[in-house]
Amino acid sequence: MDDLEAQMNSWLKQVENLNPTTQQKAAMTKAGAAVYEKELKSKTPKSARMLKKSVHLQDAITSQNTNIDGTFDGSSVVGFGKKAHIARFMNDGTKKYPRNSENDHRHFRDNAQRESQPAVFEAQRQAYEHLMGGGK
Repeated sequence: MDDLEAQMNSWLKQVENLNPTTQQKAAMTKAGAAVYEKELKSKTPKSARMLKKSVHLQDAITSQNTNIDGTFDGSSVVGFGKKAHIARFMNDGTKKYPRNSENDHRHFRDNAQRESQPAVFEAQRQAYEHLMGGGK
């Protein structure tokens, strides 16, 4: 019985250093958010016409190193800020927002998210290895 307890304690000491702190999680998710933000900006359509008091949807993309409510919990968020409702209309389309097939940018956010997943994961993995000492 004592041998099993010693083995379990030894294992626990090995793995407890693999769990990142909130600050380390924030650094990892921030690295992934930067990759996704870049991909989202490249996929977001930019209108040829511009209203005086408005900004392009591409220029409204921001990221923050907190959750959506602003609480620091290790997560990061990328989004359109106050232009989110417009991004949703452009991404999903509406009955009154028809698009022709050659310039159809619908689902640009969905496509950017799907296509950037491997690069986001890789950025987070590299940040993890850097912060955690190679995962050892």
